[in-house]
Amino acid sequence: QFDPYVQVACRLDNLKKNGHPTDKVELIVKGGTWNSYPITYQYWFIARCFEACNRTRKTAVSEKMSLEELKKKMVKIQKQNESAKHRMIGLTLETRPDFINEKTILAMRDMGCTRIEMGVQHTDEKILQLTKRGHGTQAVVDATALLKKYGFKVDYHLMPQLPGSTPAKDLAMMREIFSDPRFRPDMIKIYPCTVVENSELFSWLKEKKFKPYSDKQLLRILKEFKSDVPYYVRISRLIRDIPNHHIKAGNMMTNLRQVVQSEMAAEGKTCHCLRCREIGHQKNIDWKKEKIKLFIDEYKSGSGTEYFLSFEDGHRQAVLAFCRLRIDKNGIYPAFIRELHVYGQSVEIASHEKGASQHTGLGKKLMQTATAICKENKIPLLAVISGVGVRGYYKKIGFKLDGTYMVYKIK
Repeated sequence: QFDPYVQVACRLDNLKKNGHPTDKVELIVKGGTWNSYPITYQYWFIARCFEACNRTRKTAVSEKMSLEELKKKMVKIQKQNESAKHRMIGLTLETRPDFINEKTILAMRDMGCTRIEMGVQHTDEKILQLTKRGHGTQAVVDATALLKKYGFKVDYHLMPQLPGSTPAKDLAMMREIFSDPRFRPDMIKIYPCTVVENSELFSWLKEKKFKPYSDKQLLRILKEFKSDVPYYVRISRLIRDIPNHHIKAGNMMTNLRQVVQSEMAAEGKTCHCLRCREIGHQKNIDWKKEKIKLFIDEYKSGSGTEYFLSFEDGHRQAVLAFCRLRIDKNGIYPAFIRELHVYGQSVEIASHEKGASQHTGLGKKLMQTATAICKENKIPLLAVISGVGVRGYYKKIGFKLDGTYMVYKIK
C-alpha cells in the first residue's frame, strides 16, 4: 500500500547519503490535479509528508479520520515541524485553473502550501477548445488573481506545438503571459506537446489531422522568447521527461534547454530568467572587482503592484538573493512577501560556510527594504506566506503567526 511517508523518508535519506543538507526541505507533489482527490485524502497525504520530515515513528493520522480530526492533527504535526530535524520551508501542489477557488485555496493553505503549479497550456481560446482543455483563458485570469490575493507564488505550465497552433501563435502566447498584467506568473515551465501511443492525439496523427511543427521552428521561438523575458521570472523547465521510445511525434531532444542555450550563446543572446542567472551558474564573474547591487523592478500584476527586489552584480548577470513583495488593496493582507530566496549552496540552520551566500545577511536586508517600501506606501501590516519550517526565522525578526501567515505590524 502506498504511503507518502516512506517515499519522503527514503528521499531524505538518499539526499543525506549524497552529501546534501536536508534540514531545509522544499516538497513538491507532482502530477495530476491535486484538488480532484477527496479532501480527507489530501490532508492525510500532506500530514504523512510532514510526519516523514518530523521522523514521527507512530502516525497520528488515518485516511479514515473525519476532516475535522485531520485538521486538528495537521496543526499539531505542523507545530512539531517548526523545530524538526527536516523543516518544510515550502510546499508546492499542482492543479488546474478551474479547480482554484476560495475553498480550495484555504484548504491548500491549511496544509502549508506556498506555491501552486497550474496547467495553463495556452491562452488562445480556439486552441483550448480544440484540445478539449475544459476551461478558457478567463479561468486562468481568475485563478491567478485569487492566488495572488492570498499571497501564493504562481507557476504556469505552458505547452507550445498543440493542435491548431503555429510557431507565431506560440511565441505570441508566451510573450502575452508577461505583457498582459492579468497574468505575469513568477515561474513557468514550458512543455512542448509530444504525442504518445494510445492517445487521442496519436489517432489524429495517424489520420493526418495533426502534426507538430518542426524542432527547428520550436528552437527558433524558444530562443526569441528567452531573449526578452523579464528579470523576475524563473523558467524552471523547457521539456517534459518522456522517454524517446514512447514519443511518436513532437520534440525528442532530451537536452532541449542545453541546445537552446548553446545556440543563444553562439548568436550573442542571453536569457534574463532567474534560473539562468543563479549565482551558481555564473563562473566567470570576478567578485573581487564586482560590487553587489540592490535592484528594484516594479510592475503591475492584476489589482496589485509587485516589487521584485534582488541583490545582483552590476551587470545583472548573477543573482545572489531576491524577494517578491506585493502591495494589493484587494489582498487578504495589504502587503505580502510572496517569496524570499538566497541562492548558493544550502547551508544548515544556524551554520556558516566560507564563500556561501546563505546566512550572510542578504535575506534580512531584503526584508528591511520591503518594510521600507511598505512604510512609504503607508501599509500597516506585512504578511509572509511562510513555509511551516521557516516560521522560526520570521519570529526572530518580529513577525507573529496569524492563522497560517506570519505577520509584522509596521511602526
